[in-house]
Amino acid sequence: MATQKITIKQPIKLGPDWAVTSAWVTDGPIVLIRATSLTGLTVHSRLDMQKSMFIDSPLTEIKKADIQHLVKVLYAAVDTPNW
Repeated sequence: MATQKITIKQPIKLGPDWAVTSAWVTDGPIVLIRATSLTGLTVHSRLDMQKSMFIDSPLTEIKKADIQHLVKVLYAAVDTPNW
């Protein structure tokens, strides 16, 4: 599967200041996400879908429940995940 961009219609809140607005998935379990802060700052981070954890997140105060919700939304958006 080629890289698939997923635009998230209802941004998913991660912590008090950030929301995920889009993601890019490939054949593996690592997904690149784009998060935007309340002030408009944008960051990219890798998310391991199998472990439900960020690899290199610059974001702080992220609740496990928020990450699990994000993973659930991404799984639903991908046609046929191979992970």
